[in-house]
Amino acid sequence: VYLDVESRSRFAPLGKRIQWDPHGPIPEGIDDDTTVIVQVREFEAMTLVYQWMAAGSHPFRSLVLDSLTELQKRAIDQVAGTNQMDQQGWGEVLRRMEVLVRSFRDFADPSPTRQAMNVLLICGTEEKQGKLMSRCQDHGIDVARLKKKAGVERLAMIKADDLHKAHAWLDAVIAKMKEASVV
Repeated sequence: VYLDVESRSRFAPLGKRIQWDPHGPIPEGIDDDTTVIVQVREFEAMTLVYQWMAAGSHPFRSLVLDSLTELQKRAIDQVAGTNQMDQQGWGEVLRRMEVLVRSFRDFADPSPTRQAMNVLLICGTEEKQGKLMSRCQDHGIDVARLKKKAGVERLAMIKADDLHKAHAWLDAVIAKMKEASVV
């Protein structure tokens, strides 16, 4: 399942595609060559996807979230609307994002109700003082903190100006996962 927060799935060569609105049931007719796309227009859609995934009665073997950077903006929209964010609002956004990252990360491990899944969370980066930093960090999400709290051991970062490389890399990852029959 491809959680498309940035509306980029239309550019990726994902093979057969099925759109899914998580307010309704998971579509039927999904096979190994199918990519199910959820267009995430509000943060609440992530909660619905999580509930479906946690229940375990789904055909998905992989989950891609593109991207945490844009999803954070959706969380800000939900918390503040068009108003200026205050300190309490930033705290709420941080908590929502931390819970979300940990919850989706946990899908990589099996549980009594579901199989383990491949999980890929994408977050934009930029170079600051010679280091690659998450674009979320200056807006309340510190990826190093998320990495530590969520227990994420591998965190790959790519410069924002190398985004075309990131898309090529994502295409290659999805192709390899399909070859191994894990998508």
